[in-house]
Amino acid sequence: MPLEVECEGYSWLLRRNTITQFWTSVTVKDLLRVAVSGIEADYNIGVLCDIDYELSNVSINNASGFDIINNLSKITDGCLACFFIQPDTLWCGLIYTPYANGDNILNAGLVNYRLGYNVVMDNSLKERLTENDPVEVKYSKKLSNGDKISQTSDAFKNFSRTHSKILNQIKNSSALKQLANEKAYQLNYSGYEGSISAFLQPYATPGYQANMTDDRY
Repeated sequence: MPLEVECEGYSWLLRRNTITQFWTSVTVKDLLRVAVSGIEADYNIGVLCDIDYELSNVSINNASGFDIINNLSKITDGCLACFFIQPDTLWCGLIYTPYANGDNILNAGLVNYRLGYNVVMDNSLKERLTENDPVEVKYSKKLSNGDKISQTSDAFKNFSRTHSKILNQIKNSSALKQLANEKAYQLNYSGYEGSISAFLQPYATPGYQANMTDDRY
């Protein structure tokens, strides 16, 4: 019988700690430090946080470090990316905004794939075209006095529909603005989406930039 071994890495350790805590105010970086705490003393996970938004009223009840990261994604409407860029370094930040501005913030490495040449399978890869359906993003927050503050993305001037959501745990208006633009870049990019399977070569890890050549397009 064939045997398949799946190696999860340090994220497996994050599933093993249990945390219960409540913060009226906490930064993203401090929340991630809590997520990586409490694991075996032989392992030391570092946190590299490119942004450090302040969050309010964050409650963690009998959750693992992995659950905290998933909750952080929900708090920010999927705008904050969080993954291991090295086996023992947990990175958190914005992905789409820097790349839209031509900035490779991770600068981890570069690999080149040519579909049909050094790629085993690409049938789940497809082109993503959004020019005919541009999206504007609007994020709001309710204040304790009943007022509401809102920020709208300005990454794209023309739009045909709006993505709106209330993010009450984001404390600052400037953070709402950055997240609105990040979501706009995320929803409006044109290119590829999906996945490919390769031959273990060229070597790549999370955070690498991949250039793909497709003779069909």
